[in-house]
Amino acid sequence: MIIRKAGLVLERLTRARLEEARVGRNSPRVREQLLDAVEITPEQQIAWFESLDLRRAIYWMVLKEDVSIGMVYLTQMQLDRDAADPTRTRFGIFFWDPRYLNSVIPFRAQFVAASFAYHLLAVEEGSIIVKTGNRASHRFSLTFGMRPTGTDEAAGVIHYGLSREGFCQNTPGLNRLFRLREDPLPLRWDDVRLDEEEQWLRDRLEVSS
Repeated sequence: MIIRKAGLVLERLTRARLEEARVGRNSPRVREQLLDAVEITPEQQIAWFESLDLRRAIYWMVLKEDVSIGMVYLTQMQLDRDAADPTRTRFGIFFWDPRYLNSVIPFRAQFVAASFAYHLLAVEEGSIIVKTGNRASHRFSLTFGMRPTGTDEAAGVIHYGLSREGFCQNTPGLNRLFRLREDPLPLRWDDVRLDEEEQWLRDRLEVSS
């Protein structure tokens, strides 16, 4: 899966890029912001990758001018709209390229991933978990219109949430904020190139919509 939008390329994580992702994720700058800050080995990375289920999680490498600069992802997805107790899809992001940390690029990357979830997958509720002391991530979450939904003092985290309706209402304003006049969201299936093994995702959702 490859998404081209907002001047970025989001490429679904493949085995060929695993080591690249591991090195970026293990950098001290990234790990200090993660809920699980343990440094991971190549073997652990491979085992984690082989456990991934496209129906539950999607990880994308973020590319700028053909260079990987970070990662965005969706986890805990629940695509069964008839589920009695659907979970909130969880958003996540980390960037390891210092050139873009204080730029609009991480916001655009998360915007594209969120649009994929809310606009194309029709996810009803999204969430993000932030360390209590991570002020940058708190501001980041609030920028997208997310609001605190709970605090886990023992774990030292705050939960944020946003509904599909809320995100759709916020989309025009986010396009202006992130300077996307020439390539605005929402994301469309024409912006997404699916591999054969991923085509079921679009077909299933279009049938059920």
